[in-house]
Order: sequence, then structure tokens, then C-alpha cells
Amino acid sequence: MNKKIYKLIIFLIFLCQISFSYSNEKNNKTNEKEDVKQYKIIESKNMKDHKESQMDINNVTKEEMVAYKISIKIANGILEYRDITGGFDDISELKRIKGVGPASYNIISKQFKIIGKNNKKNLNINKADITNLTYYGFTKVEIIDIQKYIKQNRRIRNNLDLMKILSKKRYEEYKSIIIYENFNK
Repeated sequence: MNKKIYKLIIFLIFLCQISFSYSNEKNNKTNEKEDVKQYKIIESKNMKDHKESQMDINNVTKEEMVAYKISIKIANGILEYRDITGGFDDISELKRIKGVGPASYNIISKQFKIIGKNNKKNLNINKADITNLTYYGFTKVEIIDIQKYIKQNRRIRNNLDLMKILSKKRYEEYKSIIIYENFNK
């Protein structure tokens, strides 16, 4: 009889261990789910903080950009762009800066926002170099056509000349910011 009781006790201990092990496993899974929920809440809060901490592209300093892991080359390009054009109207204008390709644009564009309206500077079409024309959004073909026209005619005199170079739609986009001062002035 003692052997039967002994086997029964061993069997009960075994059942208790299995039950205890199952209970711990279930608690661990519940804790893991809670940890995931907490992580998602923290992650979403951090993303909200990140969105709120975006830099105003028209006022940010070089030091601030570098602190946000923007390369010095691109930070310099952003500052040069602002200096030449008067600032950004749209974040997509970052693509006009040399060194900002599709991959880098996808990363850095999320770090900027535009607050308020900037004051686009007029563009003296006769004095503009390739960089200036690129910053103002002219295509490579348009830049070649502008340079060719200036080389053949010494300068673009007025809107009628510009209309010979650009499509009507593109002319309408630029007519308010283009000036035609003589190159020699």
C-alpha cells in the first residue's frame, strides 16, 4: 500500500509542476503582450514628439541640422538654396539640392516643416547660372534652352523672349519672379 500512495504522491507532484509551468507560461505571454502594448504607446508618443520637433526649413541653423544628423554638405546646400531663392515653398524642393537623391530625400524630408510663407527672391534670368536655375526648378532641357538663347541673343529681354523658350504652363509659373536686367549692369 505504501508503494501505491508513494506513486500517487509522485503523480500529483508531477501534475502540480505541469500546472504551475503552464500557469507561468501563460503569465509570461500576458506580460509580453503588455510589454508590446507599452512599447507601442511609447513608440507612438516618441513619433508624435519627433513630428512636433521637426525643424522649420526656412529658419533652421546649420548647427541644428547637423545635430539632427543632416550631413554638413546637405545643410550647406539648404542654406545656399535659401540664400539664392529666398526659401522653400514646399519640402519637395529639397530634391533640387545637389546630393539629395530619392533615398536621402525620404529620410531628411521627414525632419523638416514649413512655417509661414517665404519671400521668393526674383531671378535675374540673364545672370543666373546652372545652380540658380536648378534651385528655381528649371529642368535640364529648359536650362540648356535658356543658356542657348542667351548665347545666341546676348540676353533675354522680356516676357516675350521667355515665352519663346518655355512652354506656356511653365512661363505662367515663372513670369512673376523673373527679371530681365542686362547682364552688364
